[in-house]
Amino acid sequence: MADTTHEDLSSGGRHRVDEIHIHHRERKGLGPWLGLGALGLALLALWGYGRGRQHAAATCTQTTIHFTRNAATLGADDKVAVRQLADCMKMNPSQTVRLEGRADASEIQTNAAIAQERADTLARELRALGVPASQYNVTTSATTCNEETDTCWQVNRSATAVPLPHRR
Repeated sequence: MADTTHEDLSSGGRHRVDEIHIHHRERKGLGPWLGLGALGLALLALWGYGRGRQHAAATCTQTTIHFTRNAATLGADDKVAVRQLADCMKMNPSQTVRLEGRADASEIQTNAAIAQERADTLARELRALGVPASQYNVTTSATTCNEETDTCWQVNRSATAVPLPHRR
């Protein structure tokens, strides 16, 4: 078996080689690496916090839902659009929207009633998706197109979520 000791002149004694290596590790420690690692994690956390704050200041986009004649029910595509709006509003609690319902002159129900029902439909869907009622208000709006054509009437058979300036 080989001799595993050597002369350590600095301490004036003999040590086993593996003891010397352990001794050096204990003396050396982690040095600056521990501090640099902690600093890196802190910077990463601040970067993530800053990105979240930037996103929180974002304004949700205006969303318009079109309805069929004399109806106030949402289709599958409409529900996806409202879900996207709800997600944005939940991520941005200072974001409020005005839900404007509209109707056209050709609809059987009175314009005000169907327009209100359309805006209320959006409000119910947002509430079901977890958006607090304090983040939206419901109103009716005047028609946006005055021509007596199907294309114009379709534009007026709608409800729009209009983002308002952020509250402070």
